[in-house]
Amino acid sequence: MKKIIGYHYQCPKCGYTYKLYNGGTKPAADYLCPIHKIVMPAATIEQSEDTMAPVVTPSARDTGWIPVMDRLPKDGVNPITLDAHVYPVTVDLGGVTDVRYYAYSRGHWYNGPKIMDYMVLAWMERPEPYQPQMLAEAGKYADNDTLMPGA
Repeated sequence: MKKIIGYHYQCPKCGYTYKLYNGGTKPAADYLCPIHKIVMPAATIEQSEDTMAPVVTPSARDTGWIPVMDRLPKDGVNPITLDAHVYPVTVDLGGVTDVRYYAYSRGHWYNGPKIMDYMVLAWMERPEPYQPQMLAEAGKYADNDTLMPGA
């Protein structure tokens, strides 16, 4: 049995291709060719049930980057601010990759109000927040010549 894991879009005029690996969730909007500004027709990307185990590439394991086709973050919000969590992401800017910080909410990557799913290749887990008491405790065990002033 096959399961839809995403969608493949291709511009009929220039062949520009975009693949959206989103677990088979129907996209909220059509995708436009960035060159011709026309709606690109969608085809499903399917995967056999027997190959559903997550694949972690050696580069992802070594660097901490998680490809979006392997796994996406859990939906969640900051309980105090009610903002979506922001993650470091690697984006494809038309053949050039860069690191950006995008919010992940309701199954999509956002940069402000704009959905950026089509650009995100990989993401990293959020680190634990800084806590001053951890630094103070670490200073207790440091050599005297490495203590920070006032510690």
